[in-house]
Amino acid sequence: MQETNSSSLVEEAHSYTVKDTLKEMSIPESLQASLMERVDRLGLVKEIVQTGAAIGREFTYDLLRATVDAPDSQLRNALDLFVASGLVSQDGEIPAAKYLFKHALVQEAAYSTLLKKPRQLLHARIAKTLESGFAERVKAEPELLAYHYEQAALPSPAVDYWHLAARRAAERSANIEALNHFHKALQLLKDLPQGLERNTLELELLIARGAPLLSIKGYASDEMEQNYSRAKDLSQEISDPVPKFRAIWGLWVCRLVRGQLAEARGLAESLLALANREQSSDLCVEAHRNLGTTYFWLGRFEEARTHLLTARALYDRNQHRSHALLYGQDPGITARIYLARTLWVLGEVEQAETLALEAIGMARELDHPFTLAFTLAFLSWVYSTFRNANRTLELTDEAIAVSTRYSFELGLAWATASRGWALAENGQAEGVERLISGLSATRATGASVNNTATLALLAELYLQKKRFSEGLATIEDAQKIALTQGERFWQAELFRLKGELLLGQSDRSLKEAEQCFCKALEIARDQHAKMLELRAATSLAKLWTSLNRLDDAKSILNLVYASFTEGFGSPDLIEAKTILEQLVE
Repeated sequence: MQETNSSSLVEEAHSYTVKDTLKEMSIPESLQASLMERVDRLGLVKEIVQTGAAIGREFTYDLLRATVDAPDSQLRNALDLFVASGLVSQDGEIPAAKYLFKHALVQEAAYSTLLKKPRQLLHARIAKTLESGFAERVKAEPELLAYHYEQAALPSPAVDYWHLAARRAAERSANIEALNHFHKALQLLKDLPQGLERNTLELELLIARGAPLLSIKGYASDEMEQNYSRAKDLSQEISDPVPKFRAIWGLWVCRLVRGQLAEARGLAESLLALANREQSSDLCVEAHRNLGTTYFWLGRFEEARTHLLTARALYDRNQHRSHALLYGQDPGITARIYLARTLWVLGEVEQAETLALEAIGMARELDHPFTLAFTLAFLSWVYSTFRNANRTLELTDEAIAVSTRYSFELGLAWATASRGWALAENGQAEGVERLISGLSATRATGASVNNTATLALLAELYLQKKRFSEGLATIEDAQKIALTQGERFWQAELFRLKGELLLGQSDRSLKEAEQCFCKALEIARDQHAKMLELRAATSLAKLWTSLNRLDDAKSILNLVYASFTEGFGSPDLIEAKTILEQLVE
């Protein structure tokens, strides 16, 4: 066989940058002609070359041997000639040898010599060979089978293998890869006959795609809404309640995080009704967690506690461990996280911290990155509420690291905002800008829930820095969100902070500030939000003290403080006790 020009050919191929897949690649005509001529010169070896090219840029002797219909001696001689041509390299000795096309363009030139029908038949033969004789490889790389069946124009098995590949990628939190595989499967569905079987398969794919979609695109993304709206429509055609539940769940979480709380509440109530009807603990643990979560944001804290406690009681770590993959995060951990924040608001301070620590321990043990990132980011809000800047920094640093590694945009945004608050609390100048940056990134994902609390943190920093006008503008922004969304969980704090900012801005604002504190107190009492009631009473007591209304100040603050049975080491209760002691003197 002629050896001339083989090295120059490979060098010419290497001068081109390959960005497309082999299927989409376009080779310059001059190079195509040179490569085709080189492949054609291989004569009888050409079929071996074509088969190798169809297998992939790299192929193994054992797979090639099982695929081609040729005696072993002929195959070995052909491979020796192929290697001698300079177009491929060999690694290892037969039968464990691997072969690599020295450039993707060389592979494409060989592949392009196949006509459409023989090419499809060859891909089908490769796929069936893998299925019948390479079980471990199929198990490890189902995307190989998916690709070959797709190229063989056999969409049904191709969809099945893309689906399998997507689920395997999702299980190891390779969510971007999983989404690519799901996309290919859904695209190929268009080639299947219309009917219930096709629609059921599409529903299964959409439901399975939900968790990686949530992780990468965020709860509130348009992609999430489109995915689950289509799933809900398809679920009407079947009797199985589980896909129906999960389709409604996807719409619920999208509405919730967008701040569309009235709609979210309706969907959460529908989920609980469906779960109770089916008497399924798998569905009930999710439904109670969902409704408890929704009630929390609505400021209905006692109802939130009831449902979250029920979710925690129903949760079985072994039975429900798979929910992290099905719903994007673990329900037992999420119930504890929300319960921690709820109990703090209700004045059960020590139990709140116990639950927070439990949730972190469980998230680390679960080894599910998104659940861990969510846990760390959400609990950073809890610890900022505790006014614990150092602990907030620890949690956000880790949340940012996990979110960055796995491309969790929303987790990164939430953690960045909380970290900004903690940095500012510790006296670092860049803290405020970091908080604003995190809030902007959060809004860019479409997420709106909890933004009132984040804005309250920002307003409090402005208060500390005596930037009163900016603080009042920030509170106005937060109150507009609360009014529009019905997000009442932090409404008492917004009024209290507005009062504090008005006092800082001008002594002439005393009456308006007093009204704000009284409104905060009223809202907190109506919500049974004891910690927020204490904060409002503390601000009011300080104002009345400055006006020499000492008995009123002592009475209002003592009434709330005396109702506590725990948490006396927390900053809020320490401050209230200090003021009371001063009033007694």
